Amino acid sequence: MIRLEHLSKSYPSSTASGQPMHAVRDVSLHVRAGAVLALVGTSGCGKTTTLKMINRLIEPTSGVVLIGGQDVREVDAVSLRRQIGYVFQMIGLMPHWTVGDNVATVPRLLGWPDAKVRSRTDELLAMVGLDPSVYRDRRPAQLSGGQRQRVGFARALAAGPKVMLLDEPFGAIDPIQRSALQDEFKAIQKTFGLTVVMVTHDVSEALLLADTIAVMDGGQVLRAGSPRELMTDPQHPYVELLINTPRRHAESIERLADLGKPEPAR
Repeated sequence: MIRLEHLSKSYPSSTASGQPMHAVRDVSLHVRAGAVLALVGTSGCGKTTTLKMINRLIEPTSGVVLIGGQDVREVDAVSLRRQIGYVFQMIGLMPHWTVGDNVATVPRLLGWPDAKVRSRTDELLAMVGLDPSVYRDRRPAQLSGGQRQRVGFARALAAGPKVMLLDEPFGAIDPIQRSALQDEFKAIQKTFGLTVVMVTHDVSEALLLADTIAVMDGGQVLRAGSPRELMTDPQHPYVELLINTPRRHAESIERLADLGKPEPAR
């Protein structure tokens, strides 16, 4: 469904050396239809740049992005973005619009009839757990962070895309709401058969949500595979360190719990 073939992005040097700065180097990945690919790694490793090259928010220096076998360079950039759902951490809702108007953005740009827009908006708000009769006419400022993120998901789904790009979509939400949203996202993804590329720094999130994980560092993919493959055969010290982080956290929490247990009776 999505293929990245030898994708690279570099920028002119701002140093005396004159050497270009490589944000992404020779990335090749495949996401099958209906699957979730997670790009993980530390800040600055190239994962968000890679994501943005898929919908041409950033144009690659070299390499090709194919969606459904078509080179995205052959599609008008604006039309391409209207066909791809895009959710990011800061959400980007229009503050002076109602929730309903925000969700309806792309369908209205596509010229849908008002009745169809209204029906689709209410359907999606209900799907993400927001009663349309309660939330449709509210402004984003009247919502919690988790509710605004739900609206962001509804907006991204409004025109019925088959591809979604997620850039740290749960990063700014408290842990309880994050867990609920992750569960809802996975259910929606399975229901609609969405093909998803997701950027996250949360390794646990990637392990739980993704079919394939690509670990990036220095603009390159160090290792790509299923969660099980990366956990059992990391093939690289950095990949092993990163993938084992949730396990180390769990072991630390287990030790803390053991410290609070009373001594057994003698």
